[in-house]
This record gives sequence, structure tokens and C-alpha cells, in this order.
Amino acid sequence: MPIGFRCFQFAIVMDLKRILMKFWYNKVHVRWKGTEEFRILLLSHML
Repeated sequence: MPIGFRCFQFAIVMDLKRILMKFWYNKVHVRWKGTEEFRILLLSHML
């Protein structure tokens, strides 16, 4: 297997991860836009 192909494969995987994270973040962010108190509650539980 050529090194170039492996780098290309790795780049695709990283790009997919980045897109998925962005999509997931946007989904969660939109859902939580109006629930500030819930976010504070969640943060207090994490600490």
C-alpha cells in the first residue's frame, strides 16, 4: 500500500470526523438555545 494512499485515507477520516463534530455541535446548540438554565444545571453537575 503506497504511503500517499494512507495519508489520503487519513485525511478523509479526519475530515469526516470534523464534519460530524460540527454537525453534532450545531444540533445540540440549536436544541439548547432556549434552555440556559438546563446548561447551567448540567455544568454544575459536571463540576
